[in-house]
Amino acid sequence: MPTFWSEKSNIIEPKRKYRFTVEIIAFGDLPDSSTSVIWFAKSATIPSYTVTSVTHKFMDNQYHFPGHVEWNEISVKMVDPVSPDAVFATHNILAASGYLVPSAQGGSYATMSKKKSSFGAKLQGVVLTQLTADGLPLEKWTLANPFLTGVEFGEFVYEGDDIREIDMKMKFDWATCTRHDPTTGAEISKWDPVAGPGAVLALPKVSSNNP
Repeated sequence: MPTFWSEKSNIIEPKRKYRFTVEIIAFGDLPDSSTSVIWFAKSATIPSYTVTSVTHKFMDNQYHFPGHVEWNEISVKMVDPVSPDAVFATHNILAASGYLVPSAQGGSYATMSKKKSSFGAKLQGVVLTQLTADGLPLEKWTLANPFLTGVEFGEFVYEGDDIREIDMKMKFDWATCTRHDPTTGAEISKWDPVAGPGAVLALPKVSSNNP
């Protein structure tokens, strides 16, 4: 049996929680709708899913079958910067989603929609990236059709000089995951629930010291 993380093991090293970035495309009051910004995120939930089950009863026994996949809501906690203004950015997302108080609609019957939020210029993509010790991408999670379900702007407190934070919650339809070469950062395989499983490619052999 190979020793865990030893020279004879094919395990290079564990992934570290603190080596990550959060990239939000076209988020905020940025003039260029294709602009992406890597924010000062303090934490982010890695996408996860639950497979529901369906139970079929026959005589004195029960049989269980897989139902559908439910992707769980994620949370992102980030530092609230002066520029770009993240508070104003979340307001832009809400407005782009179609939110208007009734007195401001002027007879319009428009309502909020995920399509407006995702493709209306304000929240076109969310990418969570696991990094190597050298800062190269190792694993990328991309959310499909994300939209905000909640935002908390923190509080004002006279005592102390703590940095303000913003907590955001997002829902999405599914997530894709790409795997990258730890030595070059090049993409080597992709898992996409729409296109099916990507090619299974072996990682190159890389020598690494134990963490």
